[in-house]
Amino acid sequence: MIEAEDLVSQITSCGYNPDVITYNSLISGYSNVVNVQKCLSLYENLKKLSIKPTLNTYHPLISACSEEDMLLADYLFYEMLGMGFSPDGVVYNAIIHSYAKYGDVQILQKAFALHREGHCERKDFTGAYVWYRDMADNGFLLNACTCNKLTAGLRREGRLREAQIVCSEMKVKLMDDWSTADDLSAVAK
Repeated sequence: MIEAEDLVSQITSCGYNPDVITYNSLISGYSNVVNVQKCLSLYENLKKLSIKPTLNTYHPLISACSEEDMLLADYLFYEMLGMGFSPDGVVYNAIIHSYAKYGDVQILQKAFALHREGHCERKDFTGAYVWYRDMADNGFLLNACTCNKLTAGLRREGRLREAQIVCSEMKVKLMDDWSTADDLSAVAK
């Protein structure tokens, strides 16, 4: 990283300005060694220079922050959303890792709901099912509303087998959120 920073200094002294790719590379390097303060400093400098971050700016930034400060990772996540970026698997994995590390299952389920909503907005229920599988395989259950949206979308995509799996698993788990048999039948339809 020292050599990389020296190279940037040399480039700058020759009259060239670092671009977003240069900053992304530096942030990524410091993220790999979990130097959150340096990542944040580079990120703030990038913004001061009116260089627009990219989704690739947020990958290492959120990843580094999720190792040390869940609230900071959340803040960056929402700042990224405010800039119009749609989170991808790399971002969600970092956030989920952070929630799991700090033992916050409720927020972990919130992360899944956010991810599912992102897939739902893009009408990608197959992608939402992949995340459902990940959550279910790790012992996390969804509420009835989330299951209804997921199964309805899967049915629209013709993924009847996956929709039935979600319904069957929810029936077996006897979730507290399923208040009536009507809830179960609505999901099963």
